Amino acid sequence: MNEKDILLDNKKQEYSISFMKIFFSYCVVCSHFYNAETAIIKSSYAQSLFHRMQITAVPVFIIISFFLTEKHYTEQRYDKFIQRIGRLLIPYWGWAFLYYIGYKVIDFFLGLSQMEQLNPSLSYKDFLLQLAFGSDRNLCPPLWYLFDLIFLTSVFWIINKYWGNYVWYIIPTMGIFALCLQYSGINYHLFGNLVYEIRWTLGRIIEVLPYACIGTIMSHFNMVERMKRHRVFVFVIGIILMIMIADLKIFTVMTEDLDMVGWL
Repeated sequence: MNEKDILLDNKKQEYSISFMKIFFSYCVVCSHFYNAETAIIKSSYAQSLFHRMQITAVPVFIIISFFLTEKHYTEQRYDKFIQRIGRLLIPYWGWAFLYYIGYKVIDFFLGLSQMEQLNPSLSYKDFLLQLAFGSDRNLCPPLWYLFDLIFLTSVFWIINKYWGNYVWYIIPTMGIFALCLQYSGINYHLFGNLVYEIRWTLGRIIEVLPYACIGTIMSHFNMVERMKRHRVFVFVIGIILMIMIADLKIFTVMTEDLDMVGWL
């Protein structure tokens, strides 16, 4: 394969990842609006499939994120590590300030008690919880995602820096251990009694850790390129898995009593 072919192949890969980002971003937006999928999609089967796609959106984002940044950890690119943390901290703290200031402005002119779904008891404690954990029920709870990305990025960097010779034993072990914690109920019992803001963020670290491990492993062992050699097989297996996820209730049942998220 010459240099031109490599560049073209990289472009195709970027387009496919961009498509997944757009599609699953759309799924996430719809999931935050009540019955959005029923208004758009009339087929009950398609609605079921779309609902399952909504649930898999965040795991897909985590896999993509660590798939794209794996080389920064293994090559110990400190400059890339600092850049990534900076890019995550800007929206993480920026939205916290904007939400808090915005709600205070609304409260000053209109009064939060007059605005539906806005809590009039908003205080500086909400702001501090939002800054510290990326999640406050009165401000912007979804920023837990950025907290977990920052935390796991730092963990993977430290593992590669101090235990680089054992990293490909440690990462799969971490992923399997996290799955055991989640589906044994230990994760729920570890954080279930904490206040919402802390439980929501720290409990989800265990839930997203397996997907971070998957993305890192896929990148390091060049699994995407290997799958390209068996496109038809991968496509057929993918369709079968999508049908199973849409029809079977096993994952929903498994997570009903253990869930902080509702993912697989």
